[in-house]
Amino acid sequence: MMTQSDKAKTYSPPDDQGRRIRDRLAGKIRGRGLEIGAFTRPTRLRAAVAQAIYVDCVDAETVRRVSPEYEDERLVAPDVLVPGETLKGIDDASQDFVISSHVLEHMEDPLGALSEWHRVLVPGGDLFLAIPDMRFTFDRTRPRTTLAHLIQDHEDGGRGSRESHIREFGRAHHELKKEKDLRDFVKLVDENDYKVHFHVWIPDDVLEAVRYTDTHMGLGWELDEMVEMDYEAILLLRRSAA
Repeated sequence: MMTQSDKAKTYSPPDDQGRRIRDRLAGKIRGRGLEIGAFTRPTRLRAAVAQAIYVDCVDAETVRRVSPEYEDERLVAPDVLVPGETLKGIDDASQDFVISSHVLEHMEDPLGALSEWHRVLVPGGDLFLAIPDMRFTFDRTRPRTTLAHLIQDHEDGGRGSRESHIREFGRAHHELKKEKDLRDFVKLVDENDYKVHFHVWIPDDVLEAVRYTDTHMGLGWELDEMVEMDYEAILLLRRSAA
């Protein structure tokens, strides 16, 4: 069962205070581990006590091909190219931490991804999980992803809802309206195996999903801290040592 050693909820705007809160939580991380999908904003770790290798499923060239708005952005070059949902080739219980900052929403099977991230953590290892709050992003017009939807996506790997999510993202993010443009976007995403926002949440939805993996999938999590801000929620989870 998921235990909770310390839960704090803080509400603040996306300003210097928010960055300080994020840095404080990241400062709890120790050892060697993975950051999945760092993109343009790698998490700031305390270099003396924590070192990350960067994992992504696509390279910077693919990102710019599918999303030209990132042409001038400085993207973090991944050290390892593997799917974030499976972390194929990463050994069990081999990582002191996993950082997933604004990544879980890109996973077609978020429950499966949480299971894999738990798998690679050592007992007592940390998962730094940051999630955008859909109410304050371009996703605000989309329907919230329910736990029942996540369970269905876990059963079929997200195949049944994949195209509808890509279309939702095309409308919300790229403001595509014409059917031809939406079909072309679906084709572009499929050809490049690009990860759009397949799912959208408010913070309580994510906490519900984590609890489900704990109670129904046998994962052992301890919730060290949860912080909510106007634009994101951060959960610092720990793989149970037992």
